[in-house]
Amino acid sequence: MSQDQNHSFLAEELLVPNANKIDGPRLNMVCNHLNQALVLDEPEKPLVFTNFENQVGEVSSAIVRYKHDVKVLKKIRKTEACYTIITEDTETGEIDCKEVTSSKHLNEHYGYINSTVPFDNIEEGAIFKKGETLSIASTYDECENFGYGRNLKTIFYNHKNGTFEDAIVVSETAAKKMSFTEIIEYGVLINSNDVLLNLYGDENNYKCFPDTFEEIENGIVCARRRFEKRSSFAKFSDHTANKILASDAVFNGKGYIEDVTVYSNVPSDKLSEPWAKQIKDILDRQETYWLEVIEALWPYKDSGKLSADASYTLARYVDSVDGPHSTKRPWIAKNEFDFVHLVIKICRTRPLEIGCKITNRYGSKGVISMILPDEEMPTTVDGEHAEVCISPLGVIGRENPGALFELELNQVADCIRKRHMNDDFEGKVEGIHDAYKCLNFDQYYSFDEFLEKLDDEDKVKFVDELYQNGFPIHVPPFFGNLGFQELADIIEDSKAEQSKFIGIDRPLTFAKAYFIRLKQEPSGKQSARCVDLLSSKGVPNKNNSKKATDVLSKTPIRFGEQESSNVMFTGKEEDIFDLLSFNSQSSTDRIRLAKALLNKEEGEEIKLERSGTDVPKNMLNGYLSGLGLKIEK
Repeated sequence: MSQDQNHSFLAEELLVPNANKIDGPRLNMVCNHLNQALVLDEPEKPLVFTNFENQVGEVSSAIVRYKHDVKVLKKIRKTEACYTIITEDTETGEIDCKEVTSSKHLNEHYGYINSTVPFDNIEEGAIFKKGETLSIASTYDECENFGYGRNLKTIFYNHKNGTFEDAIVVSETAAKKMSFTEIIEYGVLINSNDVLLNLYGDENNYKCFPDTFEEIENGIVCARRRFEKRSSFAKFSDHTANKILASDAVFNGKGYIEDVTVYSNVPSDKLSEPWAKQIKDILDRQETYWLEVIEALWPYKDSGKLSADASYTLARYVDSVDGPHSTKRPWIAKNEFDFVHLVIKICRTRPLEIGCKITNRYGSKGVISMILPDEEMPTTVDGEHAEVCISPLGVIGRENPGALFELELNQVADCIRKRHMNDDFEGKVEGIHDAYKCLNFDQYYSFDEFLEKLDDEDKVKFVDELYQNGFPIHVPPFFGNLGFQELADIIEDSKAEQSKFIGIDRPLTFAKAYFIRLKQEPSGKQSARCVDLLSSKGVPNKNNSKKATDVLSKTPIRFGEQESSNVMFTGKEEDIFDLLSFNSQSSTDRIRLAKALLNKEEGEEIKLERSGTDVPKNMLNGYLSGLGLKIEK
C-alpha cells in the first residue's frame, strides 16, 4: 500500500469518515468542532469509524498510565473524590506523585469525569504493571478508543416545523444521552471584616455551604456579609445569619460540591468564630493531607530521583503549610487577600436543553429547537422512535453528502442485523459476515480472526453485543471508502429498505448517526433581557465588564433579514410590515406598536399613524443634499 493510500500523509489523526465527500470549508469546520466538543458522561465510539480513534487515546493526557512497572510506596487520601499515590519505577528508580481526582476542571465551566482505581483497591507495596491505567477520562473505553459523541437514531425530516434553517428536534431520550457534567471552579474571597451566612445549618450547627457531594439548595452555594470593624458582631450571630439581605454577596451554583480548597492567611487556630468552623475543619484536613505528601517525598528531595510532577508537588506543598519543612506562604508574601480564600469546585449534570448546539461529523451543526417526549417523535410502524430530526436541506445547501453516506451505511448494516436478530449463534455470525462482505471486506477477515481468539463463552457474548449495539463499520477518511455508485449497488444488493413511519407518506432512511455536543450553551448566548442568567456576582452572564451592575441588558436586540424570514412563517405579513416600518422610525412609534401588539384582541386589526420623524427619509435627504437634490414627497 502506498503512502497516499494508507493516510500516513496526514499531519494528525482524522476522525471524519468520507472526508473526501465533504465540501472543503465544511471539513475545516468539522476539525474546529472536534476542538469544541464537550466530554459526555457516557460517550460511545462511532459505529462508522476511521480507525484513528485508538491513536487519539494513545497520546491523551487524560489517561494516567505507567511506562514501566511501578511499586506503590504510599497512598494518601484527601477526600472521597481525591487522593495521591506515590510510586517508584522498578526500572529507573524514579519517584513519581500522581493526584487522582474524580473529575478534572479544564477551563470556564468545562471538564470531564474520570474513571479511577478506587482508593481502597490500592495496596502499598503492590505493583502497577506497565501500561496499567490509574485514571482515565470517561471519553475513553478500556481499549483507549476515543468516544466523543453518541450514535442516535436519525431521520432527515422536518418534524412539527422544528427544523427550519439549522434547527434540530430531538427526543427526551436523546437529550439525556447527550448529557455532560458541567464543572466550575470559582473563588470566594473572605476578608477579616466578612462573614459567611448560616444558610445550610441551624441554631446549633453553623454551616456556610454544602458538604462534599451534597446538593446545592435553591441555586445558592454561599453568601457573604461585609460589616464595618466598628460594628458589633452580634448582628451576625442571631437569626439574621440565615437570611440573605440585599447588601450581601451571593455566590450562585447548581449541582453538588465536589471539593473545597482553603487558602488561609491566618493559622487554623485563629479561625475561632462559629461561622468559620466549617472552613477550619476543611483547612485542618487539607493541611494534614499536604503534610503527609511532603513527608513521603521529602527523603528523596536531593536524590535526583523525583519526577517533574513530584518535584512541583513537593515545592508547592512546602510553601503552602506550616510544617517542619515550610518557608512561607506565597499568598502572604503577595498579600492578595488578608484572610481566607475558598476555591469551590461544583459539578452538575446537564442534558441537552433548547438552545444547545450539536453537530454530526460533516459540519451539519444545528441548534436544538424542540425536545419532545419519545412518543411525540416520528415513530415507525414497528414502534421505533426517531431520536433526532434534522433538516434535509442542510445536506444540499452545505454540500456534504458524507452525512447521508453514514446514515445509509448504518441502515444497510441495521437491516441485515434485524434479519438475523432471532437466529442462533451460527446464524448471527452469518449475518455479520453478510454485512461486512458488502460494506468492508477487510472487516470480514478481521472479524473472523478476532473471533477465533475467544473462548466459546466470550464468542457468544461478543456477537450478542454486536447485535445489541450495532455493527461497527470502518470507513477511511479519504482513500479506500465507497463511491456513490458502489453505495447504490450495495443498497440494492442487500435489499435494504427504508422505514415506514406512522403519518408520513414516504418511507425514510432511518439509522444511527454520530452526533457531538458543542460548547455553545444557551446560558452564554441568550441576551433578550433574561434576568435568570446571572453570574455569581449577580450581573448578566454575557456582560464581561467588571464594572457592570445592571441586571437587565441594555444591548439592542437585532432584527434583520433572518429574523424577518423566521417571523414570515407566521403568515402575518401585515404585522411584519408594521414591525419593520415602525422599528425604523422614532422610539415613540416603536413603543406604541409594542403596546398595540400586546394588547390587541384576536382578529383585531392594528391601525396606527406614525407620529415620529421619518428617519430614513431625512437620512436619504442628507445624502442627496450633497448633489443638490431633495425628496419632494
